[in-house]
Amino acid sequence: MAPPASSPSEASVELLKKMVSCRARAPPESFKPYNHQREIIDRVLRLLEGDLRVAVVKIPCGGGKTEAALAPFFSQILSCEPHVPRIIYALPTQSLLYNMLRRFDRYVTAMRSLEGHRNARRLSEFEPVAEHGLDADPEYLIPRFSVATYDVVAYAWLARRTIPRRPFTSRGALLASYVVFDEAHLIQDVYLYSQRVLPSIIVSMAEAGVPVVVMSATLAEQFERRLKELLGGGVEVVSSDIQPKGKISVTFCCDDEETVELDTALKKCVRERVLSSIEQRKDVLIVVNSVRAACRAYRELLSFLNSSGISVEVIKDANDIEAALTGGASGRRAAVALLHGRLQMGERMKREGLFEEAKRLKLDGRKSASLVVVATQVAEVG
Repeated sequence: MAPPASSPSEASVELLKKMVSCRARAPPESFKPYNHQREIIDRVLRLLEGDLRVAVVKIPCGGGKTEAALAPFFSQILSCEPHVPRIIYALPTQSLLYNMLRRFDRYVTAMRSLEGHRNARRLSEFEPVAEHGLDADPEYLIPRFSVATYDVVAYAWLARRTIPRRPFTSRGALLASYVVFDEAHLIQDVYLYSQRVLPSIIVSMAEAGVPVVVMSATLAEQFERRLKELLGGGVEVVSSDIQPKGKISVTFCCDDEETVELDTALKKCVRERVLSSIEQRKDVLIVVNSVRAACRAYRELLSFLNSSGISVEVIKDANDIEAALTGGASGRRAAVALLHGRLQMGERMKREGLFEEAKRLKLDGRKSASLVVVATQVAEVG
């Protein structure tokens, strides 16, 4: 790789390309940053330098928000002139937390291997560490790179979750950190209570000098308006209506009716749609709104596929996915998995990894069967 770029913005773009290439498994030089990614980098650099309080990023899924938010931070670390020495990346659910933790670990490893960059070894201090409310041995946001749930960050800031007899240790860690709140739309509730509380916490942090980024594909207007009311000109928004690359097919079952029974939906369109997709070697994600419905749909689908002559492999661990999707002849084969929030944490983590594994096999050109996942809303993000 060429020597580090001369300006913080250029250096950040180079790191952005490195992270995207790691995720897409393609050379960094093959990527050209979107305009909105350059805007995000500009806002984050200003945040880290203290010229801005809060940046709000509203970009559709697949628009590269995450990489653009991380690149400026690591760029200043590599420059040996960091304005902010730590990062806390907050997510609303444990499912998302562990998904992103694996992704961040790959990014840090890729950046540590930068050729010609004498300071890349500094990133050995930034191994991402997970923290959520069920930790047996909590880190209290002390690591240089913490990936935490929203509640952990909120309670730490309010000095309600901290080292015994040292109530402000975690808050001190927050004061020395760059904080990213990702997927902010997921904290909505029917009364919009969370949409009022979180902006107040963010404003409190920003007024204390903590640089904060709030990211979402569909952030509620009330949330953005509340931040601007409280902080005025200290908030800037980066938005784009860019359509991410890729194609997804969505089928509406019984669209002439307001509600549909699960059995009716399965019989009228889901079964045949899944069967047709398997024959075309396409992947299928079926999302239902309860664990009970997911388990029922999963059993019904397995029975239907077996009776239809499909070779079915039940997947309960991401480590099993390679053999299921690559072995045997192509066509009329499917790996089927069930994913929901009531699985034990260890079991759920094993299954959540199957999405990344399936993507890797597809990029390598080795995937010869369909992946069919029946899930609750835990699969809708990440």
